[in-house]
Amino acid sequence: MYPKLDSAFRDLVVCPLCKASVSWLESECVCDACGQRFSCSSKGIWDFIPTYPSFFQQEQLQMWSSAQAECENWRRKVHQQDDYDAYLAEIDSVREIYTSEFNLDGVILDVGGGNGRLRYFLPSTASYLSVAPLVTVFDGLEQSNLLRAYPCLSEPCNLLRAQAEHLPLQMASFDYVRMRSVVDHFWGPCLALYEVRRVLRSGGGLMIGVFVGGGTSVRCERSVLSSLIARFRQKVRDEGWEAAIRVAIKRLAGHAEHDHHIWHPTYSELLELLELIHFEIEKIHWQKPPYDQVVYIMARKRKPSRRGEPEPGY
Repeated sequence: MYPKLDSAFRDLVVCPLCKASVSWLESECVCDACGQRFSCSSKGIWDFIPTYPSFFQQEQLQMWSSAQAECENWRRKVHQQDDYDAYLAEIDSVREIYTSEFNLDGVILDVGGGNGRLRYFLPSTASYLSVAPLVTVFDGLEQSNLLRAYPCLSEPCNLLRAQAEHLPLQMASFDYVRMRSVVDHFWGPCLALYEVRRVLRSGGGLMIGVFVGGGTSVRCERSVLSSLIARFRQKVRDEGWEAAIRVAIKRLAGHAEHDHHIWHPTYSELLELLELIHFEIEKIHWQKPPYDQVVYIMARKRKPSRRGEPEPGY
């Protein structure tokens, strides 16, 4: 019920900026090339998020920092609810995704994976690493209904604190990368997907799950009303009726709640982005209602077309 970093994953760590090798000291990690230093927190989490002077921070990065604070507040509210039935409903809503529609195994990187709930659905043969920007993902688990619903959380979880745009990991190291409900939180989604491509092995799979607008030729755009209803239901599930009604009143009064998402992708935009970065779509699956605007995509890193030819995108 705490973070760890097994030697197999420790050996994969590189500098998140220049991708050079690193030297491990007792309480810090130093890049052998650029000299960047990275520390381990009191919670036992190695922190590989680059630091920038405030006067150099770009607008997108500032938006991301603000959004992370909003996400932390939201996570704290949900944890306070600690609704066992809601956790079971969450598991049931994605069970088909991981047990019949998609099968993840091998060496798996979970970008934005937090405390590692995905392990609930993984086979014992899988090796799992979570990368997340939040350092409080293990707080309060000891007595929570979350632990009751997800017994896997009682086991130590491999975790690095890092940004998707600057993964501190060697190239061609993972069989699968999962990104669930995180692509719309990235300050640089295109850069993040290039990073994912870099760390995937040839033919490796990227699994994305995200709320999108639009759909395929056999799936019409949902009405604005149905979209609002879906969001209201999600708010009720996460924070309760009072919070949902309070937000609805604010919206009706023209005072929308602060949106902690950086990007609201449409279905076509997501497919275009994957095509740009040379991923080949293998399978598309829409989550069952009431989350049927959430699409899951398995995309493969394209293999070289001829022997000795470099992969596209490099």
